[in-house]
Amino acid sequence: MVELLEVRKMIEPSAASLAAARRDATQLGLIEREVLAQERDPDDRDSLVRHDYLFHEEILRAANNRILQGVSAQLAPLLLKSRKQTGMTTPDTRKVIREHRMIFEAIRLRDPDLADRAMREHLASTGFDLVAYTHRMKQKLTLASGKK
Repeated sequence: MVELLEVRKMIEPSAASLAAARRDATQLGLIEREVLAQERDPDDRDSLVRHDYLFHEEILRAANNRILQGVSAQLAPLLLKSRKQTGMTTPDTRKVIREHRMIFEAIRLRDPDLADRAMREHLASTGFDLVAYTHRMKQKLTLASGKK
């Protein structure tokens, strides 16, 4: 999962930057639709996972780069699995949704640098959540096995 997050950090900030520069009104509406779906029910983790995945996919599409879309299609099964894990383990779903709103707003404003920065911060936050979750799971396994 960490390796996939590393790849996402290489790809998604640039995709958000491209989306801010290249998106059309329809693509912007599709990205916003996914943010609004998350904001409607922030405590529904199944819905969050689905709309989180679609949010990021719409940004990749809005970058309007066929090679990027091909890479995304190849990574799709791993990305969906990743989103399920992070969506179910993040301690603060509202923070994730706020981060998504910030990314959307940067794309709406057609500000590539801000979109890149917002996506980098979001992925860093996701990474921290993943590390914290992994640490908690290791502690539980250690306690369950009776080791210190």
